[in-house]
Amino acid sequence: MRASLAIAVAAASCMAGCSGDDDPTAASSSSGVPGCKLEFVGDEAAPIEMAITAMGPSLVAEEIADGADVPMVLPVQGGKIIPIGVRATNIDPCELSLNGSLRDAVSGQVRVDDRVINLREDGSGWASSTDGDLASFANIPACPNQWATTDVYANSFELVVVLTDRTGKTAEQTMQVVPFCAEPEFEDQCMCECQEGYMLGQGC
Repeated sequence: MRASLAIAVAAASCMAGCSGDDDPTAASSSSGVPGCKLEFVGDEAAPIEMAITAMGPSLVAEEIADGADVPMVLPVQGGKIIPIGVRATNIDPCELSLNGSLRDAVSGQVRVDDRVINLREDGSGWASSTDGDLASFANIPACPNQWATTDVYANSFELVVVLTDRTGKTAEQTMQVVPFCAEPEFEDQCMCECQEGYMLGQGC
């Protein structure tokens, strides 16, 4: 059986650099704030350009567009999350605020994750959330489903992503996405916890 995304991510993140001194995006030990030493990416006078990405069990993020299917995966804490990242240019890649939210248009209920991240320059003049590093993605909590008026899987929800750099420059995108259970070994559990009307403690 394959390891869950959470376990694989932990291993990949550590292999990518558990010691922070040589990592330009490493967290500051003195402040605890995710600081980094990367330089501005793109044109400082231009507005932020941003693309939205989603990361599934492959640990490789892919760009998504309106109407895209987005993976739900099992995190360490249980339940199901949708890992949403960004690619951006014309931006300070250090200590960015990333806010990702999923909204049920019928109930108006929203599930949101807000975090401070660093982006890595990818050699193309853009900087990105880091493949395999769940901490550089918004971990939007999708299930257990005690909030949506439908099953979470196979139905359309509004995704809103807001990226703000430490100078206050902001980019925002809104699109419709369709979550799906991305890990076959946990599919039964996912479909149980993500169904409409799921009750905490319900046997799956």
